[in-house]
Amino acid sequence: MKTKLVYVVVSTKKDYYLEQTLVSMISAKYHNPNVQICLVVDDLTDKTVTGPRVAILNYVDEKIVVSLPDYYTNPQRSRYLKTTLREHVMGPYLFIDSDTIITDDLSDIDEVLKRGIDIAAVKDSHCNFNEMLLYKMILARAHLIGWDKELVQDKIHFNSGVIFVNDNKATHDFYKKWHENWLYEVKKGLFYDQLALAYTNHTLNYPIKELDGIWDCQICQDGLPFLHQAKIIHYFVNNGNGRAYFFRNIDVFAKIKKMGEIPENMMRFIKNGKEAFIGHHSVCGDEDILLMYSSVRTLCIRRPHIFKILDRFVKICLKLFRVN
Repeated sequence: MKTKLVYVVVSTKKDYYLEQTLVSMISAKYHNPNVQICLVVDDLTDKTVTGPRVAILNYVDEKIVVSLPDYYTNPQRSRYLKTTLREHVMGPYLFIDSDTIITDDLSDIDEVLKRGIDIAAVKDSHCNFNEMLLYKMILARAHLIGWDKELVQDKIHFNSGVIFVNDNKATHDFYKKWHENWLYEVKKGLFYDQLALAYTNHTLNYPIKELDGIWDCQICQDGLPFLHQAKIIHYFVNNGNGRAYFFRNIDVFAKIKKMGEIPENMMRFIKNGKEAFIGHHSVCGDEDILLMYSSVRTLCIRRPHIFKILDRFVKICLKLFRVN
């Protein structure tokens, strides 16, 4: 496999981003023993890679440390690195977000390189832009910085969790523009790398080519049709527990941090990411999704006692109005 894998990590000893990256790297090496993995960190994160956190370096073939201005927050530092990645890494690479599990051989990505493609990614939410559940929210954010008139024209937005990037002038120019647009966002009070990615792709006349959904199977956003053949599962960071997908539960990474190693019973899920579903779960349709994205669900999670009172009241109303 000629294409290296690249991870970006900004982390402190209080969060779990480094542990998530470790798990993803282990799954990558399990299915791709000879793959070259590059880890890109900021200078503050690098200082915290001590003690048990050093274990991640066992899976890293190249570490790149980038010094950043102190005034950036950690989320901003992460996006800063992500949007300047092309200038720090040599050669073609497949960038992979930390909240992922590799489930197969990735060497087919070299075919993308052979075809002369400069940059490629998977559709965000595996659907057209105007069909996305977050369509209105994305346009509202774009409106705040004056990009909505351009982005509303787009047929596709791409997910920035997995990106193939060649090493040539075109990709260096793309990243330069992406970073400039991200910096403009920051000045306007936003810091979403994906919004700047979409605007960059639009203004440069859509250089990003589409990868098959198996390369970035977004299991929480219409990714189930790609799960059976998925090469990379993108489960999305979640700070809670009680989630059907094993790695969406924060306790998993808290346990790794506490033990300083991967528990043996966790390795079977790392090796077989497509089987890492636990507890009760079901396939959700459009009506279920509406409820999942509603304020009622937020109330259920954050204020369960209030939700129970509201739920009882609704049950009484349904009986009164004879609604089955």
